[in-house]
Amino acid sequence: MTSKFKLKIESSFQTHLIFENSRRFLILFGLVLLSQIVFLLLELLKIIKTSDNIILSRVIVIGVCIIFSGLIYILNTKKYKYKQVRLLAILTSTIQLITLFFGCYFVIFMFQTGIFSFSAFLLTIFVVSLTCIRSPYFSGIFLLLIFLGLALFISKMIEPIGDWLGEFLIAMVFVVLILIGNVLNYFRHYTLYKQEREITEMNNQLKTLAETDELTGIYNRRKSLEFIESSIAYSRRYQNELSFAMLDIDHFKSINDRFGHDVGDAVLKQFTTEISKMLRNTDVFGRWGGDEFIIITPNCDAECVFTLIERIRKNIESFHFDTAGHVTFSVGVYTYKDGTAFDSVRKADDALYQSKQNGRNQTNKFIEQENE
Repeated sequence: MTSKFKLKIESSFQTHLIFENSRRFLILFGLVLLSQIVFLLLELLKIIKTSDNIILSRVIVIGVCIIFSGLIYILNTKKYKYKQVRLLAILTSTIQLITLFFGCYFVIFMFQTGIFSFSAFLLTIFVVSLTCIRSPYFSGIFLLLIFLGLALFISKMIEPIGDWLGEFLIAMVFVVLILIGNVLNYFRHYTLYKQEREITEMNNQLKTLAETDELTGIYNRRKSLEFIESSIAYSRRYQNELSFAMLDIDHFKSINDRFGHDVGDAVLKQFTTEISKMLRNTDVFGRWGGDEFIIITPNCDAECVFTLIERIRKNIESFHFDTAGHVTFSVGVYTYKDGTAFDSVRKADDALYQSKQNGRNQTNKFIEQENE
């Protein structure tokens, strides 16, 4: 794997991670919303005793969850746009920082009330590790420093560490385990993602090899035949015009004999490159075999295809090929009426044969009355 491809995968994985883990917040916000709505209803119905401050806090939590969920959802609708990725990363990081703040706040609150527990902070860093969008090592060091800073603050400002040393050590173990789990999970996902991308890349390369001509880069005979069959099916269904053109380079054997096969290959490459520039976006260009090519022109009647091919033929005639000089080609065109893909190719080929018989470097149409 080249370093360029590796960097591409790493960048792609980072984008994938940002979108994937931001969507995890949607699930977490959904759970929080559900719990807060249930408790709020129970409190409003006076099934559970409460106070106005608690009701207000629940309303604020519900509002914050709805706002953040809405922002995440909107940014997730436009995938893989750089601006959206950046905003989503900032939003996710902001939510993580707010979550950490509340985790620390509740730990301090519990210690002030005499409950020595880091459970709120452990829950917080578990959530942050689930939604990690950066290097797990960076996140781990950052979270560990926050934990140690929180413990130091409590020891200096609230309660000496000697009274809750056991709780601190237990929490420390859990923090380390969560952070180790985050690192292992991150690299497991990265490995799977990299393998998936490599397989996808390999499949794309195999597909390209199976569909394109190795020398010229245009479609090969098998893929061209698939396009012919699908184009005929489409033309039959929607009653659209469809035409075919068979091209054959004039005296190509003499080019190989005179200049060698390397020059012949170069001619084929230049030939296909120049013709491709002159085709419409909807046209399909394929190498049928040797120095013979086929052009499929959807929504193009007999006059349309003749005009198109003649323009191409005259441009190629005036084009100067490297070493070989000027090269011409003969063409046979056929506008589809009925029959199979094989019939269409045969009729275009018959018209091509007529062009060769008439002196080459010309375009001939297949005429049903004269050939059937």
